[in-house]
Amino acid sequence: MGGHSCMQLLLALCLAVPVHPSAVRSERARFRKENQYSASLSPVLVDPSDQPVGKIRELVRDLRKSGWYLDRQKGSHRVFKHPKLAEHVSLSGADGDDAKSYEEKNVGRAIENARKTK
Repeated sequence: MGGHSCMQLLLALCLAVPVHPSAVRSERARFRKENQYSASLSPVLVDPSDQPVGKIRELVRDLRKSGWYLDRQKGSHRVFKHPKLAEHVSLSGADGDDAKSYEEKNVGRAIENARKTK
């Protein structure tokens, strides 16, 4: 039952024509073999905002420059406060770890809020 194309199998499925299971298996195997290399070489589309651009140490440095101080720490989780603001900023990870995008956004907002209070 070899020699079936994808269109023939699709047509058989649409028309409810019985197809031998080995024909389906062989067609799947052929499709996988044809597409395995193109799939591994295709670029992965990633949102650039999700890419880490800095280190935790850089975020800590920026926070301290804008008046934030370390309020408390438990393990690798640090909580920073500002003397004039009621909010806090949490960072997790060692100094050399890549900062996560949400941590960078939180620090940016916190620094902006601190500048507004001056």
